Amino acid sequence: MNIHNSIQGKYLFFLIILSLGTPYSSVYSQVINMGQGSYTKTLPSGQTSATDQNGNPILPNIAGNFTKLEWFPSFVPVTTNDFWSNVLFRYDPDEPAYVFAHPFELKIDSSGLVLSYTDKAIKSGVTNNDNYAYIAEGQLKIGLSGIDKSTFKATDYSDWTATTTWTTESTSLEATFGHGLPFVYFKSSGADISISSDKNANIWYQNDNVLGVTIDGKHFGIFAPSGSSWPSEFPLVSNLNDQGFFSVAILPDSSLNTFNYFKNHAYAFVDETYADWNYNPQTNQVSVAYNVTTTLMDDSESHVNSTLQALYRHQWLNSTDVFTEYSYESPRGTMKVIEGNSFSTNNTFIGILPFLPDLGKYDRVELQNHLNSMVGTPLGTKADTYNSGKEMGMYAQLIHIADQLGDLSAKNKLLDEVKIALENWLVAGGDQQYYYDENWKVLIGFPASHGSNYGLNDQHFHHGYAILAAATIAQYDSAWASQENWGGMINLLIKNASNWDKKDKDFPYLRNFDIYAGHGWADGRAAWRLGNNQESSSESMNYAVGTFLWGQITGQDEIRDLGAYLYTIESEAIEQYWFDVDNEVFPENFNHKAVGLVSGAGGMHGTWFSSNIEMIHGINFLPITSGSVYLGKHPEYVLENYNQIVEQRGSEPLYWKDILWSFLALSDAERALTYFNSDENYDVFDGDSKARTMHWIYNLDVLGHINDEVQANIPTYNVFVNTEDDTTYVAYNSEPFTKKVTFTNGFSFEVPPRQTLAFSRSMSPDTVGLPTIKPEFATLNVISLFSDFYESSTKITIPKNTSGSTQANFRSIANNNVLALETLDSQTIQLETNIDISTRTHVFGNVWSSHGQTIILQLLQGDQVSESVAITLKKNEWVSMDIAIADFGNSIDLTKIDGIAIQGNNTVILDDLLFYGDTPVKLGPDESASIQVRLPENVISIFSDQYEDVEEVNLYTENGQSTELSFYVLEEDSIIKLSNLDYHIIEIDEGLEASNMDGFFFNYWTQESNELSVSLAYTDGKEESYTINVRKNSWQSIDVLLADFFVTTSAQKISQIIFTGDETAFIDNILFYKYPEVTEAPTPPHNPENVLSLFSDTYTEYREAYPEYNQMSETLFSAPHDESSVEVIEINGNQTLFYDNNRYTIVEFFKGISADGIQDNGIDGTNITNVRFDFYTQAKTDPPVAAEFKLVDFGGDAWGGGNDTEDIFVFNNNSIPKIESHKWITVDVALDDLAGMTARKNLSQMVLFTLRGGPMKYYIDNLYFYSDQAINSAEDYSLTHPKDLNLFQNYPNPFNPNTNIQFDLPTSGYTVLKIYNSVGQLVQTLVDQNLQAGRHNYNFNANQFASGIYFYRIEFGSQIITNKMILLK
Repeated sequence: MNIHNSIQGKYLFFLIILSLGTPYSSVYSQVINMGQGSYTKTLPSGQTSATDQNGNPILPNIAGNFTKLEWFPSFVPVTTNDFWSNVLFRYDPDEPAYVFAHPFELKIDSSGLVLSYTDKAIKSGVTNNDNYAYIAEGQLKIGLSGIDKSTFKATDYSDWTATTTWTTESTSLEATFGHGLPFVYFKSSGADISISSDKNANIWYQNDNVLGVTIDGKHFGIFAPSGSSWPSEFPLVSNLNDQGFFSVAILPDSSLNTFNYFKNHAYAFVDETYADWNYNPQTNQVSVAYNVTTTLMDDSESHVNSTLQALYRHQWLNSTDVFTEYSYESPRGTMKVIEGNSFSTNNTFIGILPFLPDLGKYDRVELQNHLNSMVGTPLGTKADTYNSGKEMGMYAQLIHIADQLGDLSAKNKLLDEVKIALENWLVAGGDQQYYYDENWKVLIGFPASHGSNYGLNDQHFHHGYAILAAATIAQYDSAWASQENWGGMINLLIKNASNWDKKDKDFPYLRNFDIYAGHGWADGRAAWRLGNNQESSSESMNYAVGTFLWGQITGQDEIRDLGAYLYTIESEAIEQYWFDVDNEVFPENFNHKAVGLVSGAGGMHGTWFSSNIEMIHGINFLPITSGSVYLGKHPEYVLENYNQIVEQRGSEPLYWKDILWSFLALSDAERALTYFNSDENYDVFDGDSKARTMHWIYNLDVLGHINDEVQANIPTYNVFVNTEDDTTYVAYNSEPFTKKVTFTNGFSFEVPPRQTLAFSRSMSPDTVGLPTIKPEFATLNVISLFSDFYESSTKITIPKNTSGSTQANFRSIANNNVLALETLDSQTIQLETNIDISTRTHVFGNVWSSHGQTIILQLLQGDQVSESVAITLKKNEWVSMDIAIADFGNSIDLTKIDGIAIQGNNTVILDDLLFYGDTPVKLGPDESASIQVRLPENVISIFSDQYEDVEEVNLYTENGQSTELSFYVLEEDSIIKLSNLDYHIIEIDEGLEASNMDGFFFNYWTQESNELSVSLAYTDGKEESYTINVRKNSWQSIDVLLADFFVTTSAQKISQIIFTGDETAFIDNILFYKYPEVTEAPTPPHNPENVLSLFSDTYTEYREAYPEYNQMSETLFSAPHDESSVEVIEINGNQTLFYDNNRYTIVEFFKGISADGIQDNGIDGTNITNVRFDFYTQAKTDPPVAAEFKLVDFGGDAWGGGNDTEDIFVFNNNSIPKIESHKWITVDVALDDLAGMTARKNLSQMVLFTLRGGPMKYYIDNLYFYSDQAINSAEDYSLTHPKDLNLFQNYPNPFNPNTNIQFDLPTSGYTVLKIYNSVGQLVQTLVDQNLQAGRHNYNFNANQFASGIYFYRIEFGSQIITNKMILLK
């Protein structure tokens, strides 16, 4: 007997009996009690759970292991919010599922799977021009031969892999893919495999069952079973030798060695991936072991049963495993490849406190007043899970402040408010409750928001606030938090977002946390071309903070450990992928210090709700709690981030000031205090308070920034260092007994039960002082490692000495940055990149010592160590060391120094550590100059490797000059080097005809020159000169318009190019160019459903696209009362607006027609987020050229009615985007940024443009409004939740023969819509059924009815509304 079949049969029989013997409603209408709390399994009336794009309820798109009985070992619960969720959650079933399993990009649809890879980012343009995405068009398509369409479903997954299966009645195709896997594994049956490509495919290696293929410059390996064969050209079809499996790899290069290396691993098919993570509360180390299990599908040749894995940057930075030479580029920076089925990472947990200590030098009366202003304010004014949670989170912060101020009354009132608000959510059946959807294995709070119900979005964001509020209650009322009271429901919230127990099948394992990517995903569906996304990484961290504190305070170690793991790993990911603190992840042309949102494909310098710079950055700071200190691990980056906000705003922040000041305080609290104290009436961020902001900034002014180099033997701790070099140790003891807390530098103190204690230790500037000798070497002669006087040549790191006593930290003493080595025994200073000191003669440094003994220095190169050099120090004094490099001997390669070793037995402070010599370090530039790509036919090249140079050019002529010409070569790039420059002439023997050229261009690089100019000489003897404002040590571009700068240019040919200057200069890419002819505008990127178009070939014009506007008059693109002329022209078949003789142009779109005549009602912009157009001019755009774009709302009563609103966007050289000539510029303005647009209901007019000193001719295309959701979207809250029953006027009216009837339902219910003639006879029933709440549209066709007046009537509950309409044939 088959035991499993027997058990399964009994189980099914039990279900049948249950369903027959128990009414359906009582089985599923369940309230599940958990202690004092409860949740429901009955969907609340009028609410929805997961839906498709049309608002229809949907079930998971699953088969395979998802559909087995839950007690089967291979059963997997439905999961959401993952990188591959679009396969399982088919929000738009007609659209492909895009999955970013780096290094691969996958496109999944009913025909099969398309694989792609790109190592270059593009500007994605999804919301604005400040986005980047690694997107590749399909390169390799895999399917079944003869099968054009099949059903695909999610069939299995593990920690970072997923499996999708395509089936027909007789065939099956299975693909397994995952993060970091350079392979995709396929299994098939019932048909041959077909591999094709829409692009040119080059088969560069073929050996029976394996192929090497290049498409779009990307290399693929195709590995079929032994005995298989492939054709010699695309499309590829194979029966796989009837073995039904093969794999595809993306190869780092096309060498045979690489191909064979990947081939050896290609048959180790990945079965399962799992991460074993461990948090040690004694050492505060978080270790993660990433494991893969594999099955060797073909054991012939040298195939091995182990795979290859590509690690993301946040992983390999914290791994000591050995990497191969291979790597991939990805949206997360470089991925490094490791061989084998496991690797590990180790990170430090910096600790989390319930609240900052009470050390601030604030006016306590003022702080109390701010607190008092909140006490007594009712909590619970926000209905939905997110905003209600923010409100509770704000009050939780105030509870701590009241406790520190000793205001017991206020603390108890605030505690009671939070308890009441939270308990209202934790009991089913009220106006706020949690519902468990058994199909989707998810707990949803109703009322929902931000798609937390229909899209299952933001589970961790919403729950995080409630969990942190509960942890605060638990700190002061442990009984409330017990499992028999309210603790069970809080645990359930944590499990919903990040179930830590794989045995618990009610929720998926770590739903909102991507184990391999190292961060959360917010979208339950991932239904976006760019994959899944997460906007507010800080709210994901807020969930981790709440989870950690709840576990620690309630004594649930597994929950505490979960929070520590999530917090530690995601903070590393945020530093790299949201902030790019190392400048190694964002593309080179991405000019921002942060992104607001990370997607599977890249990053977006924007948000879903605003284009304000403050909100783009601030969305990844809020909410500010004690757990936010991770944001300050890199204080120099904090300043860069904040200063960019100021730079782009053009002033200090206008919005979210308290959030941004709090962020700034993590680096410069004194500056943040200045802003806080000088702006008493700032708008407080919703979810925050003045009391919290004041407490935070004043305390950080004392504490400084977080120090992640020292750890404690307790989880609830922080260490801070301020600008005075004071170190403050803070610890909270959650235990009921006194606990001794010891830090890794040996410092310790005892903390009473359930209290926070702080101690400060400092190294006095009076004791140490400043070095007596400052280095005064010539800058060009120095290779600096650490000095305020020179730029560092490479980044240095100070690895922790795990076996010794040394505590190494960077400090600031008397505003002088130093490296402190406390209790030194031995320490290594590691260099990020090797340096060449072979041309230097000495090592210099300033050293302070606490005991005046000897230290030993050695130079490091790989595993090699130089001879030792001893330096004698003086007690409590600075000593300047100046050591000949020759003293270190000749046992190591001085061209590849990668570190310095120091030994001693006292406390030592280092400063001004550098190498110097008698000659300049650099011989020339380190890299080639960048140059704009131009068509060769538009260029006359004098000297450039990028173009073919003209003949008869003599680069060197003897004219008595002292200049020496030579060629400096970087790889294959030749560069002119002009040494001892006074002047240098390049002769053009026959003269150069450049009259049809627009500009003159070249690059220069110098580290010495102070003067540099260039002249053009003509065959008639005339000469014109251009003087350069010299910049040093980086390539500079000189790009001048001939007509502007060489104003007396002769009609003769150019005979000489003359460079004049001093010292040494490097010159490259000398050329003349002309501008290209105007081309068509770029194709706009927005979903047509989200667009309301005035002019664009890409979109349907709005009057045709939206019936409510079909009686609007035709848009005027040049009104009679403006000063412009406009013509619609075609550029490469694309219609474009061409404006000539322009001073200002008025575009009007406000006239609509009703049965009563003309109405000036305009376009309803209530749900519109942005206005966008493309702009092109061939005229000069240098300052003071500027354009003004003005948007006007006439208020529905034409111009001048007294209620007009308007605002202006200035388009100039300082704007984003800036105005430029000879290129299409996309102007995309968020309506929220037009502060003067206080009304948007009747958008009526644009002014394009008022120009100052600028172009009179330009081109406009793709002029439209758009929204972040469909213009008539079911996602629009006002449409899905109308307040009243509304029956709108039909449109068109009069009509013949069709008209639309639209109505709103405030709740779901039985609805009847009938049509009557003028004598009251029923002529047609349009609706007679139950309908969901929201807006509905029905078409009435009166083709069979006579002209006349008709009535349409809606009946809903006890309400009846009747309107009339006119049929006019």
